[in-house]
Amino acid sequence: MSGWKGLKLLMTLSGFFCLVTLTIYGFLAQNQGQKDRSPDPSLPPLFEVGFSPVQKQKPLPEAARAQFSLEWHHTQNQQEAIDMVHSLKKKGIDAFFTPFHQRGIVYYRVRSGVYADEQGAKESLSQLPKLPSLSAKVVRL
Repeated sequence: MSGWKGLKLLMTLSGFFCLVTLTIYGFLAQNQGQKDRSPDPSLPPLFEVGFSPVQKQKPLPEAARAQFSLEWHHTQNQQEAIDMVHSLKKKGIDAFFTPFHQRGIVYYRVRSGVYADEQGAKESLSQLPKLPSLSAKVVRL
């Protein structure tokens, strides 16, 4: 490490430790002589610990429970996913990609459309033109 970079790093670290030390000493000086740290009883509590009653929720409508999409490709390479999206858009398919994490690895899914039911997704897939070397499958979101 060169002399100036090392000196700059040393000055930055020493400044940080001085700031922390002064903050701690300032806090101790402010609170010196205050032995009772209990809250002021005239103030309302910030929060209460307890249980809230469980409210029975209405079931979600069918469209909100299950959604489907067409998945064209998945890859670990983000640029490959972007290129695939551009390729599909050139062919008239409104595609997008979404990242997801699995066991510490990021995958990118290239998809198109969001459908309320599986039948709608399958109908849409059957209406798409057949593309050589490209195929999609219906997936549940």
